[in-house]
Amino acid sequence: MSSNQKWKDKLLSSSFPLEYEAMKLIANEGFSVSSEYTYSRLDNNVKKDFSVDIDALDFTPFGNPNEITSDVHFLVECKYRKSGTSWLFLPDPNIDGFSSFILGHTIRAVDNFTKSKLDNNSVVSFDENESLSFCLKGVEVDVINSAAHDGQIRHGLSQLQYALPAMFENLINSSSFESPDQAVPFFICQYC
Repeated sequence: MSSNQKWKDKLLSSSFPLEYEAMKLIANEGFSVSSEYTYSRLDNNVKKDFSVDIDALDFTPFGNPNEITSDVHFLVECKYRKSGTSWLFLPDPNIDGFSSFILGHTIRAVDNFTKSKLDNNSVVSFDENESLSFCLKGVEVDVINSAAHDGQIRHGLSQLQYALPAMFENLINSSSFESPDQAVPFFICQYC
């Protein structure tokens, strides 16, 4: 492999180009994007800094900045995989009514810190979306090296799951500094 190809492979494996392309797509949908959502957590009783690749923010109703009714935050973790690698996900095989997934729990609407109150079923329609599939597990398949493992998928999900409490705390704190009339509900993703 030429040294010219080596630096390109290293750059791609850093996910840097993928993060930029993802940020452009999200920004084109009207979101404000930031690189790196940082948070701290204990790791073996030592406080360490961690991050998620992209922090995106928009307000509802989307496209109307003069009437803000809530904050919508997305955390996005990018994982570049080399050619010949695919991720496969096991869809939920349960019949309706027996699934461990509860409609309306994928996205949680939090209105506890504001005078604005949301309908109890305000996000159920997101879970009822025909194109949304609930998955129980994922695996990475590398057909070139004849390997299958789930480490990168679990690592990415862990990064998102550990970041959620920090984001939740930040949103609560920012709401507490505003008067209840100015504070707006916010939404967080409960499952990844």
